Order: sequence, then C-alpha cells, then structure tokens
Amino acid sequence: MKKLIFGLIAGVPVVIPFVAGATLNNINDVLTWIAFAINNFIYIIISLAVLVIIWGIFRYLIAGAADEESRKAGRNTIVWGIVGLTFIFSIWGIVNVILGSLPLNNNQPPAPQVTVPS
Repeated sequence: MKKLIFGLIAGVPVVIPFVAGATLNNINDVLTWIAFAINNFIYIIISLAVLVIIWGIFRYLIAGAADEESRKAGRNTIVWGIVGLTFIFSIWGIVNVILGSLPLNNNQPPAPQVTVPS
C-alpha cells in the first residue's frame, strides 16, 4: 500500500504537463519540462525529509522520555533526516547549476486566469 501511494505521489509531476496539454516539440522543451517536473517533485521530497526530522524529534523528546533505546532511535532518525535534507539540497543545487549553464528555454506557462462570478 505504501508503494502504491508513493508511486502515485511520484507520478503526479510527470503527468501534470500532459494533462494540461503541454507540447514537447524539441529537446529544449523536453529538458525544460524535466526541470519543471524535478523542481515540483523536490518540494514533496523536502517536505517528507522535514517530516522525518519532526518524527525524530517526537521520538526523542516525547516517546523516549523514559526509555534510552527510544531516545537513541529518535536521535538516529533526526541525524538521518538532516543527512537526507542536506543530500536533497545538494542535488537540487547541482541540477540548477547545470541547468543554469545550459541555454534552455526556462519560460513557464502562464497561470490560468480564474474569474469569480459576482
């Protein structure tokens, strides 16, 4: 069940441009679309890493108040959450440096205009 939910969450940034009618005419459009998908997906990953850190803090402070083994597990969760967050930001920075050095079309499509009836 967890794999199914993760697969659905991971697939959403991939499907959104096709649902919105995005056309990929040349390699620049494909690379721009991939960068757009990665940048949208990275926010989900960062949120999950922050939740892991918060879960580790909960395990360390609240669940492990009387049990040293639980405190140790909470501390390890916090450390690995911070390591994961550092790794995510490093990869995100490397990708953005590479994309910034290539001559790509980085224009995002305009946001749709919503009119509210009065």
